[in-house]
Amino acid sequence: MYVQDILKRKSHSIHKKENTEHLLAGLLYCPICHNKYTFQKQSGLKDDMVAICSMYNRYGKDYCIRRAIRECVLNKFVVEDLRKNLTQEIDKEKLINSIDNNGQE
Repeated sequence: MYVQDILKRKSHSIHKKENTEHLLAGLLYCPICHNKYTFQKQSGLKDDMVAICSMYNRYGKDYCIRRAIRECVLNKFVVEDLRKNLTQEIDKEKLINSIDNNGQE
């Protein structure tokens, strides 16, 4: 048996979870270690993902704690915040120019 085979058998299942690029990727930071959150699909959650600390995900509980946030909870807060901001007065001219320029200033 080769060393690589032994390492594969002993590898943590944490690293086998599927990481997926997410709309909020890079925008959330861990309140404990201040590293970015990463999004993962997890078994048991059909269409929902969870955001967890990338430091915890990579190095385990010796470096940070597992503080998971479900995607549906994040989506709820994002939508509420968007609604709140959109109900405030919008500079219509700036919005139209932004749409005409494909969001480029």
